[in-house]
Amino acid sequence: MVFLYFISATLGLINLMMVIVPRMRNDLGHEDLPKINATFFGGITQFGNVLDYAKYLADTTDDNENTFKMFAAQLYALGHINSYKNLHMRRAIIFFGIAIISELIIIMLMTWGLTWSALFR
Repeated sequence: MVFLYFISATLGLINLMMVIVPRMRNDLGHEDLPKINATFFGGITQFGNVLDYAKYLADTTDDNENTFKMFAAQLYALGHINSYKNLHMRRAIIFFGIAIISELIIIMLMTWGLTWSALFR
């Protein structure tokens, strides 16, 4: 029971960490997207100041197809990130539930073992 507790608590923590730091991926080829995705935080932070960012964003959004691809890639990535986070959150909840139940069983068994002789004399 103790092993079940430690294994499930560890797996719960690992899955919780996967929720906090999800993996990122780029599903479109780099040739299909603008050089810097100005709608994503990683792309925004590549600019030294707000004027450079505003100029790049204005130049990039002049082309409607380019703008559509940029926003579509961003929404698609966010959808996959949310799906990934939900999967690991569900797993973390299940593992923590198992850990709590096994901890309660351990406590009950220890209490029962200590009081068994006093109950049935």
